[in-house]
Amino acid sequence: MDLNRHTPIEKITVKSLSDKAGYNRATFYNYFADVYDLYESVELYVFRKIKAKIEANIRHVDAQQNYIENFTSIAFQYKSYLEIILRNPNSDYFTTQVKTYLTNYWIQELDLPKNDIKVQYQLNFYLSAVMATVSHWLRNQNDMTITELAAFLQTMSSQGILPNILSKMTK
Repeated sequence: MDLNRHTPIEKITVKSLSDKAGYNRATFYNYFADVYDLYESVELYVFRKIKAKIEANIRHVDAQQNYIENFTSIAFQYKSYLEIILRNPNSDYFTTQVKTYLTNYWIQELDLPKNDIKVQYQLNFYLSAVMATVSHWLRNQNDMTITELAAFLQTMSSQGILPNILSKMTK
């Protein structure tokens, strides 16, 4: 996966992956159809890990601390994968998959109204903002720590984005 940090997926070959991994091309083809199949496998792997982490901690007593701990744990554990997935201009599939899963899961687990369209818009807004912010953070070479980013996201979601922006205005 290290190769993809410096080379767009369109320019990665099975040969370059096999050489880097120390395997022959036939071994690669035993597991994957092509480079894109490998990429999709990585997306699925990360998605399953995020899903498991969230499901294990959905009803934590201290929701604010739990948010920061879960976020930092996921970001730290899967940072190298997320860098590859979220930097990819074609990561819409992954982000849509994560948002759809989390929306449905939270509606069910948090007993939110299933037919309230505003709840779905709120969840979409929140999840889109988090995913876009993490992508921005990864593109900017981690200009703040994972813990700072998690605290920032938690503050933005609990205190509101616009009030926070307006509080920083100079007159």
